[in-house]
Amino acid sequence: QISVSEGFLNRTLAKSKTEDGGVRDFVLGADVYGSQTTTTFSSFDLLPSEGSAAIRINLTGTVSTNTEAYKSNVIIYSNGNNQFFGSKDIHFDGVTFSTQPASIQVSASSQPVGASTKADNIPFLGNLARNLAMDGALRKQPQAEAIAAERVSSRVGPEFDTAVDTQFNELNSKLQDKVVGPLQSDNLYPDYKASRTTDTELQLFSR
Repeated sequence: QISVSEGFLNRTLAKSKTEDGGVRDFVLGADVYGSQTTTTFSSFDLLPSEGSAAIRINLTGTVSTNTEAYKSNVIIYSNGNNQFFGSKDIHFDGVTFSTQPASIQVSASSQPVGASTKADNIPFLGNLARNLAMDGALRKQPQAEAIAAERVSSRVGPEFDTAVDTQFNELNSKLQDKVVGPLQSDNLYPDYKASRTTDTELQLFSR
């Protein structure tokens, strides 16, 4: 019998990562350039299950952006703070890990913080043009946030899915090559095996 606690899984396998990158997009008729920083943290949550071990991998993170949107001689400067939460379920029957598709939810926030126009150096007219540009950006803010949420979801979701599937496919191959195969060849393969999880422990049984 082997018992592994949820706390031990998280102390040994939980990961955090920060990545910097560029932004190049076309949103609401404007060319958008800038930079972004993506911070992610993955953790493990055991789910009660009698038939097999059930593990949920949770992914939380933020995508912070600083962008400039160019349209018709107007530049809008914006800061974004997009938060996301993902989860992916894994099952283990004592021999093989199987994965389920990931789910992703995104809460996007984008705030225009400044504007520049071709009239910047003209007294009075420059301020008026900037104010009009900011008003236009604020009116489009809900649309911009919806687009930002879709962009984050379409990028993070597939990356999360692919990374977890790849890792557990490799783990299945290693179990077969390093454990199952050698035990079978030496007639030592267990005649009984089972796995289960509570909300705090992963339990494996074999004879």
